[in-house]
Amino acid sequence: MAGGAARPGPLRGAKLFAALRLAPARRGALLTVRRRNAPAGERAGIGMAVSAKVGGAVVRNKIRRRLRTSWRLLMAERPETALWQLFIQVQPAAARADFRTLDDEFRRLIVPRPA
Repeated sequence: MAGGAARPGPLRGAKLFAALRLAPARRGALLTVRRRNAPAGERAGIGMAVSAKVGGAVVRNKIRRRLRTSWRLLMAERPETALWQLFIQVQPAAARADFRTLDDEFRRLIVPRPA
């Protein structure tokens, strides 16, 4: 990224998650996504909440990997997404979704619709 900005990655910290919880939520059948532009000096990235209700550790980790891959693909297509902070809550129905379905819903919820 230009200007020596930190590379997007995982988001950590209670204050950051508290701020992201105030961002507007977009809800789907599989995911709830909160998005905001990363303030100056803060890291852009992605944070996820995948509860045990979704499934066992293997299932939860598979969903996390799929969502990180989806975000990387989206950043390659739309560089402005690399400046966002995202918080994703995963619903139990996501455990039965394939990558394509999860990716489609993620993109629909995260990318602003054309006016």
